[in-house]
Amino acid sequence: MKVLLDETIPEGLAERMSGFNVLVARRMGMVGKSQGAVLREVEDSAFDVVVTADRRMKFPGGNLYPRYGIVVLDILPATEEGYLEQMDRIRSAILGAKPGVVNTVRWPR
Repeated sequence: MKVLLDETIPEGLAERMSGFNVLVARRMGMVGKSQGAVLREVEDSAFDVVVTADRRMKFPGGNLYPRYGIVVLDILPATEEGYLEQMDRIRSAILGAKPGVVNTVRWPR
C-alpha cells in the first residue's frame, strides 16, 4: 500500500510504519504546495492513501472518482510521540481506507 505523509505529519513517523510503502511530502518537494497540487500529485503517482493532520483536507472538485483515500489525524498532542502512541489506530485507518473516503482518527475522543 502506497502512503503519502503530507507536510503536516512529522517525518519520523515514516520509519515507524513498516509494512507500508511510505513517502514523505517534505522529501518529495511538496512543502508549500496547494492542497489541490498535492492531491493531483497523489492521483498521478498512484498513492493509495494520504495521511494528514489538516482537518480541512478534502477531495478536489471535479474528481468524481478519486483512486485514493484520506486519513486525517486529529490527535492530541499533535507530535510524533502523540502519533506513535496511537499507531495501532492509525494503521487500522490506513488499512481500512477506501478510495474517495475521508477517515478521521481522533484522540482523545
